[in-house]
Amino acid sequence: MKIKELNVDYPLIDEEIKTCKDKIQATNNSLIEEKETVPQKKVMISFETNNGKIEIEQNNSFSAPEPGKKAFKNGQQAPTGKYKFGFMWYVHIENGIVTKVTLL
Repeated sequence: MKIKELNVDYPLIDEEIKTCKDKIQATNNSLIEEKETVPQKKVMISFETNNGKIEIEQNNSFSAPEPGKKAFKNGQQAPTGKYKFGFMWYVHIENGIVTKVTLL
């Protein structure tokens, strides 16, 4: 059996597909704009350190300290230094901002 290839354009279907793609793109753009304008909630997490309690601003209560986050000690900007917390973890703070988290 031989199948004959049809060379037929379907302009209405092609136009419908283009319209759907445009709607999807517009929806995606709208969602991206919404996400960018919704403020992220911050939480303050307390850590007991070798230099007393420090509080670090985090995106949620489950995350470890991250570089770029604000750090406070006694309600004030945390002083520059290396703070030990946990067994072998250190948080490095410069002018109230976490710069890095290291082991030892």
